[in-house]
Amino acid sequence: MQMQPRTHSLASCYENALTIILRLWSLQQQSSAHSADFRVSIRAALKAAMEQAKVTGYSSEVNQLAFFAVVAFLDESVLKMQNPAFADWAQRPLQEEMFGHNRAGEIFFDHLHTILVRQDSAETADCLEVYCLCMLLGFKGKYALSSGISSLSGQQGARSSGEIQALIRQSRDKIDRIRGQMKFLPAAAAPEVRHSAAGDRWSRGLGIAALVLLVIVILLYGGFWFALGSGISQLG
Repeated sequence: MQMQPRTHSLASCYENALTIILRLWSLQQQSSAHSADFRVSIRAALKAAMEQAKVTGYSSEVNQLAFFAVVAFLDESVLKMQNPAFADWAQRPLQEEMFGHNRAGEIFFDHLHTILVRQDSAETADCLEVYCLCMLLGFKGKYALSSGISSLSGQQGARSSGEIQALIRQSRDKIDRIRGQMKFLPAAAAPEVRHSAAGDRWSRGLGIAALVLLVIVILLYGGFWFALGSGISQLG
């Protein structure tokens, strides 16, 4: 049974938050980076994403699941930078502020397994899409340690990578089964980048990150699923 598309997908609601996270990769060498400013900007983007998803008609449960996935991806991305300007982030990652714990790397995959066994629906497919996007952009969560010691145990690192790829494949299969011809991450226009203020350094240059995200979407839609997943994972 094919589902009719919404005006905005759940992933598109979180586009701006995801592009801000992608922007982190180009800020690693900037001495002007400041974690407090970034925290304010990303919190505002996440709040706007949740509000847009609510207005679009997504249930509170699905919205919360997507929100959790993006926060987990955010914290891991910040900590992987090892930027001295963000040294305080490890003491209080956003997941601790939002959810009261530091177990997002594990709970992310608990949520993913739960979504995979949910009844087929348009919301289920859209939620899986967000989780897939986070993993394809490099999120490893509880598998990060195994991947990090892959030089000591190549077999263990490969196994962890294989488990993530298997989850992506299962998610894609479920998404395609639900949507029929409406495949994973259909082609979309470049995400609009909103500048909150003229002096907001975190908003500047988001067009680059938005373009990166758009290219990823196009590649995925074009069938480069596994190649992209492998390539981006190596960036972590």
